[in-house]
Amino acid sequence: FFQAEDGIRDYKVTGVQTCALPISGMGLWVREDSSNFLGNRLVSSGNTTDGIRIDSAIGSLSDSVAFANGGTGLALTNPGAARVEANRVYGNRNGITVSNSTTGDPTVIGNADLSLARGNLVSGNLEKGIQVDGNVLVVGNTVWDQSSSSGVGIHLDSITVGAEARSNVVFDNSTGIQTDSYVANSRIVEIGRAHV
Repeated sequence: FFQAEDGIRDYKVTGVQTCALPISGMGLWVREDSSNFLGNRLVSSGNTTDGIRIDSAIGSLSDSVAFANGGTGLALTNPGAARVEANRVYGNRNGITVSNSTTGDPTVIGNADLSLARGNLVSGNLEKGIQVDGNVLVVGNTVWDQSSSSGVGIHLDSITVGAEARSNVVFDNSTGIQTDSYVANSRIVEIGRAHV
């Protein structure tokens, strides 16, 4: 269990990069007052709560895997203008949750350059694949098979600054995209189920 209790300042994740995190209550917890955290090639599974939880502004979280966690695979609160891309998130209660009330550039979940294939792959979670609130852009992801009868592929909640979803592929969920925010250029394939 890695916990940044005193904060990580200007840390480039050399000791946590390419790392399988031990099974515990929470796999990795980056707490408030940390800055410039860059997470890459992390694996977190089998934890009773969240796989990777970040409660601070960060640089990025990429190329990581979070699966079979009792809570959320990747949970981020106020990550700022972070980039969360090329992650594989599956078999958790929820896949990726982000709440970002910071102003300025949004948190980007995925990648707008579709030719790079750097979107997140989010599947087989119990409730929600990707759930965001606030200043967040969800772009270029593939989200499928959230398994409960009320499973939602992408849920955009716009309590503060409006969240957006663009250029995602969403299929085989009870509800494809649930929102009162902006959705564009997304392919939603749901046979006999709710779409947007």
